[in-house]
Amino acid sequence: MFSGLFVGTICCGFLADRFGRRAIFTYSLLFYTAANLIMAFQVTAAGLNFWRFMAGLGIGVELVTIGTYIAELVPKHIRGRAFACEQAVGFTAVPVAALLSYLLVPYKPWALMGGVGL
Repeated sequence: MFSGLFVGTICCGFLADRFGRRAIFTYSLLFYTAANLIMAFQVTAAGLNFWRFMAGLGIGVELVTIGTYIAELVPKHIRGRAFACEQAVGFTAVPVAALLSYLLVPYKPWALMGGVGL
C-alpha cells in the first residue's frame, strides 16, 4: 500500500494539472474503490499485494489533489470547514481502523500453541 502511495504521489501528481483536478480526483477515487473491491476477492498473497499496490496508487493521487480541489472548488464561506473536515478524516482514520480491528478481530493468544484459545 505504501509503495503504491509513493508511486501515486510522485509519478501521477502531474495528471491533475494536465487533465483537471476534479476529473483526476473523481477517477482516482473510482480507481481506488474498484481496486479495493477486487482486492476483497483475492485468494493468493500475490493477488492481494498487487491490488493493495493498485489501491495505493489511487489514494496517492487523491492525496495530491484533495487540497487544491478544496481550495479551488469549495465556496469561500465554507472552505475552512471543508479543510477541517478533510484533516479530521485523515487524522482519525488510522486510530478508528485500529480500534475497529481490535474490537472485530478474534483474540486467541494461545491459538498458535495447539489451539488452546481463550
